[in-house]
Amino acid sequence: PAWALRFTISVTLLKWAAYLAPRNVNIIRMVTDMDIPFFLCYRGVDVAINAIVVPASKSHPKLIGEIYERQNAAQDGTRTILYAHGGAYCLCSPGTHRRLLSYLCLHTGAKIIAIDYRRPPEHPHPICRDDMVRAYLYLIENGTPPQSIVFAGDSAGGGLCVSALVALRDAGRPLPAGAALMSPWVDLSDFDGGTWGLNSKTDFLPQDLAKLFADAVIGEGGDAKDPSISPAYADLSGLPPLCIEAGGSEVLLSQISKFTAQATLVGVDIEFKASPGMVHVFQLFEGMGQPEPGESLHRIANFITRVSLKHGEKSGKSSPYGYTITEKADEDISIEFSINIQEGPEVEEIGSGGGGHRIQPPLKHQPKPLGKLGSMKSDTKKTDLQACDVESESVAKLKDEALSSSAHVV
Repeated sequence: PAWALRFTISVTLLKWAAYLAPRNVNIIRMVTDMDIPFFLCYRGVDVAINAIVVPASKSHPKLIGEIYERQNAAQDGTRTILYAHGGAYCLCSPGTHRRLLSYLCLHTGAKIIAIDYRRPPEHPHPICRDDMVRAYLYLIENGTPPQSIVFAGDSAGGGLCVSALVALRDAGRPLPAGAALMSPWVDLSDFDGGTWGLNSKTDFLPQDLAKLFADAVIGEGGDAKDPSISPAYADLSGLPPLCIEAGGSEVLLSQISKFTAQATLVGVDIEFKASPGMVHVFQLFEGMGQPEPGESLHRIANFITRVSLKHGEKSGKSSPYGYTITEKADEDISIEFSINIQEGPEVEEIGSGGGGHRIQPPLKHQPKPLGKLGSMKSDTKKTDLQACDVESESVAKLKDEALSSSAHVV
């Protein structure tokens, strides 16, 4: 791809670092867990570090994180973003994502709570997912309306958001207004074929390192295709609107495209964009001379402000998810439904539902009865996504089926 110089240097350095890194989680953390200094972040944002997100209880330790608030923002009318950082579940922290978080805080006016979830291998599945769920339930139990909350996350954090949404749905809990997912890692069993082969020379994420982290998440005796670990195999019906941003040259593109098609088929409102030539979580390279990261973050900010309500905000339009939503002017809406598959040096775009319209299939899922989250058991069915071929014709067929059988344009 034709990249700007600073973008090229950044991606190249990451590729070499990943290639040379010892295959040991603790050693890699010595580099990846370094916090971004605040002088590199956007001004106009107040940040509380090591903030207590959820107090300790008899059964759980306290959960800490970083809280971002735009300066001079009205404290009684703030949207809330609950953010799960990426880093293959095992690496990084809220502090490593400060520039991205400060950008989203400024451009949405939202209060951002970036949780420092407990990480594998010390804390294997489902602890990190449960930390995300605990943070959300603490918010709504202490007066934050679900319709004012949006989940957001990148890479593993994106997968974590989906896993938490499925767990909340299965427990009969109110769901947030939506989720914004950047290059979500949704299938921890996928390491062969597809865009792992096509894009391995462009992207910086090495196959063997991803497998090492996946094994740490799954733990001894675990199953990578367990829907609670890999949400690509979960029943996705009934989830709130999802904004999914991926790189057209990233190794996870095929699994993200399959996930998007599956979610659309079961009635999830999807906004999906694969930016040609971009790598895994390219939004982290915002400010490196390449326009696509900033454009992607702008779409994400628009999505968040569109689907969520401020505290006390009212709208006359009812949502199929059980609450009301505020509609924005058409010119503020930048929506595309497209699946881009990397084939050699070019990116083929397969269809689009753009033009200012949103593809919103009818809701099929009926919430299950309320139950205790700690004792819930998932009866979600596995979906054989491996049967969905990554070739262009198969992806196009999935999308055509979604549009013809269950979708309508609003």
